[in-house]
Amino acid sequence: MVLMAPCKHIKFGLLNAGSLGTKQDEFLIAMGNHSVDIMAINETWLRSGEEDRAPSISGYKFKHIPRPVSTRGGRGGGVAFYIRNGINARVRAHPEHSTVEQLWLGLTVNKTKLLIGTAYRPPWQDLELFLDAITASVSALGPYDNIILLGDLNVNLLNSNSSKTRQLMDFFGNFNLVQTVTVATHLVNDSCSLIDIICTDALTRNVEVNHISELGHHAFITCETVFRKPKCKPRIVRFRPLADILPDYFKTDLNAIPWSDIGDLDDVDAMVQIFNTYITQLFDLHAPMKRKTYYKRPTPWITDNIRLMFRLRDEARQRSRETRLPHHKQYYLDLKHEAAAALVREKSAYFKKKYQRAKQRSQTIMAKSKIRCSP
Repeated sequence: MVLMAPCKHIKFGLLNAGSLGTKQDEFLIAMGNHSVDIMAINETWLRSGEEDRAPSISGYKFKHIPRPVSTRGGRGGGVAFYIRNGINARVRAHPEHSTVEQLWLGLTVNKTKLLIGTAYRPPWQDLELFLDAITASVSALGPYDNIILLGDLNVNLLNSNSSKTRQLMDFFGNFNLVQTVTVATHLVNDSCSLIDIICTDALTRNVEVNHISELGHHAFITCETVFRKPKCKPRIVRFRPLADILPDYFKTDLNAIPWSDIGDLDDVDAMVQIFNTYITQLFDLHAPMKRKTYYKRPTPWITDNIRLMFRLRDEARQRSRETRLPHHKQYYLDLKHEAAAALVREKSAYFKKKYQRAKQRSQTIMAKSKIRCSP
C-alpha cells in the first residue's frame, strides 16, 4: 500500500452525486478542474453489477459498494471512491452491518499509514446505530497513523444546539478528529445546511466548498492533507553500559587501585574525594558514559489493545452521560475498571520483566568477578 512516487500531500474530495447515472459531463469537468487524488461519492444510486453506468474517468480506478438489497430493496444509496492511478489504495474489509453504507481504504504515504473511509447516513437512519457501526469499523481496521472520514451524514452542523450535532461532535472528539468543513454544503432554494463532512486527525489545508448548481444541491468539496510530522524535542539519556563490563579485567584493575592511600589520609572529605575519583576512573575505563537520544518517550505497555479499551471506555462514558440510563452507566463503570486494570497489568508486566533482566545481569557480573574490596 504505497504511492509510486513520494508526495507530501493528497487531495481528497467528496460529493453526494444523487445518482452517478446523470449529470456525468458536469461531473467529469469538475474532476478535471479540481484534480482530486481520491474522490468519495455518496448516493451513487447504482445497484450491484451496474458499475458500468458510472462515468469512466481516464486515469482513475472506481471502487463501489451498493446499498444492500435488505435496505429499501437496494434502491438509492451506495458509496464509492474514484482513486487516481498510481495511488495504490486497497479496499479494507470492514465489519459487516446490514444497513450502514460504508467503504474503507488503506494507504501508506511516506511511511504514514492512512485509513480512509466514506459513509452515507440517510435522514431516516438512527444516528447512534450509524456511529456505532463506524466505530466498530475504525476499531477493527487499526493500527493506523491517521484517519480520514468523508460523507453526507445528514446532520446539520450549522445548528450547534441540536442533540444530533452534539452527538456527532462528541464522536469526532472521541477519535481526535477535526471536522474541516465550516460553511454550508447543501443548498435548496433559500435554505442551507452543513451535512457533508470531511474530518481527520491529519494536518489539512485548502478546504474548498464549491457549489456547482449543475451537479445538484450538494457541494463539490475538496481538501488537502499534509503528511509532515511535527518535530518533537528529543530526550537525551546518559548511561553506563554495565552489561558490557568484562568481569576478569574489571577485577584486575579494581585490585590494582592503591586503596591503602585512602586509609593514610586524615581528612574525611579528602578520603571521599579520592575514593570517588578511583571508582569513576575505573568505570570510565570499563563502562564509559554513552548517550542515547529518544524522540518520544517510549511507552511499550500502551498496546493497541489498551488504546482500543480506552477508546471504548470513552464512548461508553459519553453514551452514559447522554442517555442517563442505569445499564449504560453500569456498562461504562465496568469498562472503566477493566481498562484501568488492564493498563496496570500491562505496565506491571513490562517493568517486572525489565527488573528481572537487570537483576540477572547484575548477578552474573557479581558471580563472575567475586569482588572483594578492602583497603
